Amino acid sequence: MAVSSALVVAACLTPPPPQSVTPPPSNASVDGMPVRHFAGTGISFDYPATWTAARFDVTSSFSNSLVYLSTSALSDPCVRGSNSVACGWAATSALGRDGLLVEWAGHGFPGWTFDPTKGGGTNVAGRAATVEAFDATDACRAIGGDSEIVVTIDDPRADWNWTELRACLRGPNVDGLRAKIDAMLRSVRWTEGG
Repeated sequence: MAVSSALVVAACLTPPPPQSVTPPPSNASVDGMPVRHFAGTGISFDYPATWTAARFDVTSSFSNSLVYLSTSALSDPCVRGSNSVACGWAATSALGRDGLLVEWAGHGFPGWTFDPTKGGGTNVAGRAATVEAFDATDACRAIGGDSEIVVTIDDPRADWNWTELRACLRGPNVDGLRAKIDAMLRSVRWTEGG
């Protein structure tokens, strides 16, 4: 997810088609809630079985999308041409009542350092992290969101790299949505390559 509504342009001569991820429901549960499991490069976690998951090739020079999760239908956030890709933030057109859109992404930027004082300090599966909650940005409001959460997770293995969870939330039960995000964060495991 881009921090603003600006477009991210990724240079690709032949972009691959988007991949959809719809794993079958599992019998597992977290905090009494049925969950599905996501396993990607370097990270795995559980998320509510009622959410939709999808992967799209959204890559720029400094970031790559790992997975989108939402209570709404997901669609490719990019316009793909024969030799270009232009990506906007929202992978859904609208959030319903008590809805959310989450993107997990990997980032790397020369000179970036983890700031443990930004937002509330925590850890995710043993890695230092911060949680920031704020009013919805224009991009989040455009799909009906009221507020946002950004979780920044330091990658101690490599300088200038981090994993980010960015969520756009629509109430009225924002606390319930945050509890589900917290349960997902508690289920994170770092895997080989991550």
